[in-house]
Amino acid sequence: MTAQVRLKTGAESSGHWAGDQWQALMNKGKFSQRRSYMNKAYTAADAHPINVRAFNSGDIESTVACYESSGCFVAKSGRVARGTEELREVYRITFASKPTIKVDIGEIICAGEDLALVIGQWVSTAQTPVGKTNAWSGTYIDIVRKQPDGTWKLVLDNPNGVDVRTKQSA
Repeated sequence: MTAQVRLKTGAESSGHWAGDQWQALMNKGKFSQRRSYMNKAYTAADAHPINVRAFNSGDIESTVACYESSGCFVAKSGRVARGTEELREVYRITFASKPTIKVDIGEIICAGEDLALVIGQWVSTAQTPVGKTNAWSGTYIDIVRKQPDGTWKLVLDNPNGVDVRTKQSA
C-alpha cells in the first residue's frame, strides 16, 4: 500500500528544511525508490510516511515501532498514552474500525541535528459497524527525534495540535 502523504512544496512551503529536501529526493527518483523497500525513517521527513503506511495497514506492531519506547500519543480528550504498552492498546482499539489516514506535512522545524517539530494536516476515515463512513481531520503538532541507529521516531504524537482539552485532576 502506498503511503498517503503529501508535502507542500515550492510557493506553499514556508521555506523550512523539509520542502526542499523532499522535493530534491522526489526529483532524483530516490524518494520513491527508498520508500518502496524501507520501513525505517532516515530523515525527520521520512517519519510520517512510514507511520502512515503502518497505520493504513492496520499493523499495531509496525505502528508502535514508529515511536520511541517512551513515546506518547495525545488523545483529543487530553489523555496521554505513554510507552509501548499503552500505545499498543490505543492502536488495538483504533484499528478495530479499520481506519485510514492521509497526512500533509506542512513544516518541519529542526532543533539541531537530532530533534524536529513537524506540523501538518491529517484526514482519517473509518467504517462504522452499520457501514457508515465517519471522517475526522485536524492539524497535528508532532516531535520526532533521531535515534542512536540513525533512524527517526515519534517522541510526541499530538494529532489535535493546540485543540487538545486540558485533563482535569481528580
